[in-house]
Amino acid sequence: MNTMFDGETTEFDCPNCGQKITATVGRLKRGDYSCPNCGAVADTKELNRTLDQADRDAAEAERKIKKILGG
Repeated sequence: MNTMFDGETTEFDCPNCGQKITATVGRLKRGDYSCPNCGAVADTKELNRTLDQADRDAAEAERKIKKILGG
């Protein structure tokens, strides 16, 4: 599922070797991202759960705003 954050770039340290990694959220969500330095595969399950929840929260906020504004 695509989220509103897919195009955003994030930076983090590889939990295995400490190499600084820069990638888009969309790329990390696919679940097959590996560190270019050591090859460790990133576990993105929690990232996907968090992004899915953020999208649901944003959609709910949008519905509430439309209701308040009469649209």
